[in-house]
Order: sequence, then C-alpha cells, then structure tokens
Amino acid sequence: MNTTAMQPQIGETAVVEFDWRVFTGEVANNSMMDICMVGSVRTNGVWEERTQVYADSADSAMGFRLYQKGSGGWRIYYYETSNEVTAVDFDDAVLGIDPANGDHTSDTVRVTYSIERTEKDGALFAGLNITNTVNGESVNVEFLVDNAALYSQESFYAAFAGNNNYAVGMEGNEFDNLQGIIRAADPEDELPDGVIIDEDFDDFADGTLLNDDREWEPLNKGDHFAISNGVASCWPSEGLGVVWRGEMNTFSSIGAVEPGETIEISFDEKIYGRDALNSTMLDVMLSSVYTNAATSYDNENAIGIRISKKATGDYQIETYADSPGADDFFASLSDLGDVAADGTTTSEWHRVTYTLEKSETADTWLVDVTVSNLVSGWSDSLTGVDVVQPSTYNAEELFFGFYGASNYGNTNGISVDNLLVKHIVPPLYGYDLWADTYGVTDPEGHNDADGISNWGEWVLDGDPNDSSDVGVVPVMSGSDYVFSIRNDSTVGYALITTEDLVMGPWTTGEVTVVTLNDFEMSEITNTVSDSGTGRIFVKLYLEKQ
Repeated sequence: MNTTAMQPQIGETAVVEFDWRVFTGEVANNSMMDICMVGSVRTNGVWEERTQVYADSADSAMGFRLYQKGSGGWRIYYYETSNEVTAVDFDDAVLGIDPANGDHTSDTVRVTYSIERTEKDGALFAGLNITNTVNGESVNVEFLVDNAALYSQESFYAAFAGNNNYAVGMEGNEFDNLQGIIRAADPEDELPDGVIIDEDFDDFADGTLLNDDREWEPLNKGDHFAISNGVASCWPSEGLGVVWRGEMNTFSSIGAVEPGETIEISFDEKIYGRDALNSTMLDVMLSSVYTNAATSYDNENAIGIRISKKATGDYQIETYADSPGADDFFASLSDLGDVAADGTTTSEWHRVTYTLEKSETADTWLVDVTVSNLVSGWSDSLTGVDVVQPSTYNAEELFFGFYGASNYGNTNGISVDNLLVKHIVPPLYGYDLWADTYGVTDPEGHNDADGISNWGEWVLDGDPNDSSDVGVVPVMSGSDYVFSIRNDSTVGYALITTEDLVMGPWTTGEVTVVTLNDFEMSEITNTVSDSGTGRIFVKLYLEKQ
C-alpha cells in the first residue's frame, strides 16, 4: 500500500499509473495482481476484505483483479455493484505474452487506474486501462458505482497485492515508474446551468450499446440502443416477456423540482414501420426509482409518454398511461414523411419536445407535447394536459429513461439523436429576487421586528434584517407630502390624514395602484391641506393588490 494520501475533490480523479510486466508458468487459473483504492491505511487482506466491506465500511476498497485464465487469455474482475463480480476478458496480445507456446514474460504494459469522485453524491467512476507499450494493443474498463462509504472519505490510498500461490521462480509481477496524480475536472464535461443531459451520441464508438457509457444502465434484458454514426437506434429485442426493456440515465439525475418549475425533454426521432400495423415505437419517462427492473412508463413510480404508429396512418403520443384521445397528441404519418401504399413508413427526422411543469396543485403536472418535422417545417402541439402522478411529484430525485417496443422486426424500429433534458427554473424578479438577496421568505414576516413587514420593506427599499433601515422615509415639503415606493403593479398606496392626533378621525384617501413595473424606486408628491386648523398629520398606507 502507498501511504501517500490522494484527495480528489468533487469532479476530480485520483489516478495511479505504472509500468507492469507479468511472468507466468503454464496456462492455468491464477490471480496475478489486485489493485484498488481504500479510504484508510491498512495492511491486511485488501482483496478478500473488500468483498465484506465494499458496501458498508469507512475504508471500502474499490478495485480490480488481473487474472490468468486456465482456458487461455486473461480476465479483469471488478465489482460493478455491491458483491456482484463482473468480468471483462482479453487475449494474450494485450500483454504480448503466449504461455501456451512457451512465452512466459509479457511486454511492458502501462496500467492506468482511476477513481473519479463524481458530482453525484455517493457515486464513483472507476476505470482501468492496460496498454501494451510495444504493440499498442489495449483493454479498457469503465463503470459507475454507488459506494457512499468510500466516496465520503477525505483521502484515497492506492494498494497493490500479488497472489500467494505463485510457483517458485516462475510466476510474479514487476512494477516500475509508479506515479499518482489528481486529474482536474474537464471543463468540457460541465453543462450549462439547468441542463441535466445533453447527448448527441457522437462520442460513442459505432456498434457500442448505449449502456456501455458510464451514465446509462440497462434495466433488464431486451431492447437496447445501439450507436451507429452518432445516432442511437433501438436494438432488436433480445427476449420477450419482461415489462421493462430500456436504458436509464442513472448518473445525471434531476434534483427536487419546485412548483412553477419545468422539466423539458427534447430529442430528434426517426421511425421505421414495416407495414400498416399498430406499433409502439418509443416510451419516454421520468422515474423516482431506477433499481426496479419492472419499472415502465406507466409504473406507479414513473410519468411518461408513449409514441406509437397506428395502422390507421396516425402518429400518436399518449400523455399518460391509458389516456383518452382528448389528452393525446395525434398527427398524420404523412406529416412526418412518406407513407407507402402498404403502410410502410420511414419518417423524416422530427423533434419531439415533452415538457412537464410542476403545478401548484398537489401531485399534478402540466404536460405539453410538440412535434416538429425538421425537414418540411411542419409543427403541431398539445398543451395543458393535467397528469396526476404522486411519486414523481413528491420525489427528491428523478431519473430519465426510454425504451423501444418488443415488436420490432429487422425493418422497423426507431432512431434517436440530440437528446436534451433540462430543469428550467423561472428567473426570480421583483419581490422574490429582493427576498432571495436578503435571505427572507415570508412577505408577511417581520425579520427585524421594526414593525414593517418584509413586503413593506421591499416597497420602501428598506433592509428586512436591519431595524434601523426602514427604507426611504416620507417628508413634508411645505404642503407637499413626498414619499418613495417601488414600481410594482402589485402595490397600491393611499394617504391617511387627520388634524387631531387625539380625537381624530383619520381619513383614508383613494387607493392608487402603481402602473410602472420595472421594480425601481419612484418619488411621488401629493399635496395635502387642512381645513383651517393650521395642522395636518399624514400616514402612508400600502396595500398589496
């Protein structure tokens, strides 16, 4: 174990690199090397202990085992989820070794082992790359794992272990040029405020599945999305009989949504229909959970839309499960592209925008759907659909997912591109912006106990946290009463006057509503007069409209 602490901050990565040569005996099952990160210095049984402490210990290990296979070739073991061993195989060429034919000494390979402390609380991104410095062959493993115990540790320590069953004089490891660094977060990985997912699929290798990326996870077997030329297309079904066959982004979740805020999901879509049949093409959803393989767009924990091609020649989007036609979006397939006489459809690229506004009504979202043909310019919308969904409405975290239907053949399916998920928070203005600046909330509250409400302090330009600052104080200038108030159309004002402070009476003038709305301060002058007593007393009355 290296006792030098590595302390990556959120978004940073602890990286350990070294040159490695391996020496083998005959072809046999043999663990050659363990490499891991732990949260404290220790010297006992790193690998064996990690199977017990991985998920719940303050010094949890997170690492890999490099293993020679008795059947030939090599294997990397790693823990993708708690106590679930996952393996990646690679052949002898990566190490430049051939034990079966008497070559028992590998080339020098460069090993890069990394742990990123991601911005998602409790989530680490682990990576292992082995690259042959002679022939350039390589193998790479990357995965996202929830490990709150290790994530919470201030320091990481790199640990290495050889196996204790090496044959005398033959099997072993050689290390050189070891270095540890902290790699800063890549600015290109940072998304603009409010953007949760921005995926154009261009950085995926052709032929890979979407869930090969660290941010995406498959939920059960079935339909997957394969990447081809920077576009994700639904993979033909691998098996039927499961409710949920899809991909979910478990990395970039949406935090708690407040009433008045909106989630906007948009993506480009192309559909392929083999004939005039009813076909479910794509489900798009938000879920409050992601670990349940039975999750679907109409699950009790999810809210979503279902896109279908109908035998009647229609394109339909259900705004919720079993929604009546009045709550669904309909268009002719011909609005999206050519439809052959036999019903075969290959649409043009069109953009689907699905927005969900969290309403003030308990458990209720306001849903809008817009579909736009990116070639012809045709566009249509459905707006203002109330969808009651308690689980997502009250969730502290939401996850985006989608899947394709199970009735795809070789000639029908869907393609998806330019996926964008945003959490839109309306900008603060007026009283809300002022209150946020001063750290107050309740307009009727009296933070500084000076007798003026927080809303009154806003109108008079006072400081709600300082009782000595009540804003612009009115003054008398001859027979003129001069005062300043906020330009806000929710403010009404009037003057209250009397000529006798003891006996009264007080007379309230007509309320005037402010017409300007730029939230600046305006000085107002009102002339007041007495009935010949030679005295008059004036108070300013404020009223919220």
